[in-house]
Amino acid sequence: MIQSYIVWEIVVIWLLACGTTDNDLPKEAVESSVIDSQDSGLIETELMFSFVVLADPHIILSSDHVARLQTAVAWINQNVAERGIELVLVVGDVGWGDGLVVSEEELSKLDVPYAPIIGDNEVSYGSEQSFETAFSSAWSRLQSSFEDWNDGIGTVWNTQIEKESTFYNFAFTHKDVRFVCLDWASREEGPILSEIGYLHDFNGGSFNWFVDELRTLETQESNGVVLASHIPMILAPGGFAVDEVDQLSTVTQSYSDLIFANFSGHFHADAEIEMESLGFDVFITDATWDDDVTLRVVDVYRQGNAFLFEQELVLIPYVSQE
Repeated sequence: MIQSYIVWEIVVIWLLACGTTDNDLPKEAVESSVIDSQDSGLIETELMFSFVVLADPHIILSSDHVARLQTAVAWINQNVAERGIELVLVVGDVGWGDGLVVSEEELSKLDVPYAPIIGDNEVSYGSEQSFETAFSSAWSRLQSSFEDWNDGIGTVWNTQIEKESTFYNFAFTHKDVRFVCLDWASREEGPILSEIGYLHDFNGGSFNWFVDELRTLETQESNGVVLASHIPMILAPGGFAVDEVDQLSTVTQSYSDLIFANFSGHFHADAEIEMESLGFDVFITDATWDDDVTLRVVDVYRQGNAFLFEQELVLIPYVSQE
């Protein structure tokens, strides 16, 4: 565990040096699209809905982490009507061990559907297979609530580690926006290799599923695709290696007009990183489990045949009960 904290100290230093961190910045600093057509009157801009990004609850049985997640769930439910919230993306490191069941119990109290995405910690602590048992009802709710469900959820032979792995990739459409939720979490062991992203480029792995999914989206409207994952799709410690970013770019560049951004967690900090090589920006959201509770609220607007997005980092003060 000490080694893992050292890794994250290195990552935060990297973020400060190479990325744009959003901690303590006003709302205007994290707006990702400027909606100026309202003033010009040329094309009407319509607010369609909002979604929330909730990162890294880290639920491990009854702990202060549970109370923080409860704080996040309560804020979302209290603001569903006023903010037009219709979806929550839970971007990994949700819970593990007995905490996996607890995390599902708390997230099921949300008044809107949520998308649970697996993180590296679920794998590292032995909850890879039980992730499906815990969250199958959440995926069923997504499938019944939204349109065009597609998934690559299942167990396959992982040729990179020579054993079976269970992957959790899925996608759905809400009001013409395509949400693609990706499993880039490592299946390797050790404090370093278990923390970085892998494409899982083999039969039944995440990369092939992602490529096939993108090929179905050629008629999607501009900025109409949102990618969500635990591991940020960036070139960095804790992200992806150079060769895998290069491999991703050969695919995503062809869809750069369609893909708005990748929303992720993992780094326990707020950041915005421009990935020019991939053709989109990456927005990283701070962990729920420590310090004050941070949620990223994303408003989705339609403007003609394109989508625009406006973001706000909501900081909910939290006083530890431990």
